[in-house]
Amino acid sequence: MTGAVHANFSREGTMISAMNVPFAVLMILVLALPLRAAEPSVSVSAQGHASAVPDMVEFDVRLQDTAPSAARALALTAEKYSRVRAALRGSGVSDDDAVSRSFSVREKREWDNERKIRVFKGYTATHDLKVTVRRKDRAGAVIDAVAGAGADGISGIRFTSSRYDELQSEALADAVAAARSDAEVMARAAGVSLGRLIGMQTAAPRSYPVRDQVSFAVEKLAAPAPVTEIQPGELDVTVQVYCSWELSGGR
Repeated sequence: MTGAVHANFSREGTMISAMNVPFAVLMILVLALPLRAAEPSVSVSAQGHASAVPDMVEFDVRLQDTAPSAARALALTAEKYSRVRAALRGSGVSDDDAVSRSFSVREKREWDNERKIRVFKGYTATHDLKVTVRRKDRAGAVIDAVAGAGADGISGIRFTSSRYDELQSEALADAVAAARSDAEVMARAAGVSLGRLIGMQTAAPRSYPVRDQVSFAVEKLAAPAPVTEIQPGELDVTVQVYCSWELSGGR
């Protein structure tokens, strides 16, 4: 039995009304209609940059304890957390600028080479914090206070800026201007003109603070240590954009 369809198709202003027309015949009629040529266009990708001297510092703090029971390990880490939190407050760091990144309690097992088995050694509780110091010149003193309160590790020191959103906007504007400039050069070389913008996308911005690669376990020293000093480099924000324009003329 031959199938039939009920549909309307249009191409280049021509309308075909299909009512009880065999499907194969209908497709021949549709494919015979002229196709409209795509409008010429140009697509360009470009990067934009904005830089500033950092005025803020971020770093990670690790609190970690191992004990025979999970409850004891948790209690030890909680006590340490209270001391570190008090030290941060005393250094002018608000609770909103010292937030938990992760928290875990796991069994600790070590390999016994003689017995060829992993031996249970207790439970390890780990609490990782992210600390933001909004006054760059206070960063060293805050790190020293955290270390003195019993932190087990300080790492990932990063320099950032309170103007980050502004820098991102500047980088975006720079990227779009660069993309348009490149598109205009290409259009002139091809003997055509740049038309209206038909598409624009951006990738996630990348920031390149000069990271202090210091990562260390905090040692409890008998004698007071010199004050920690931190000197940042320049913060660079980079944005990538993808833009498309129609082209006109030159036909």
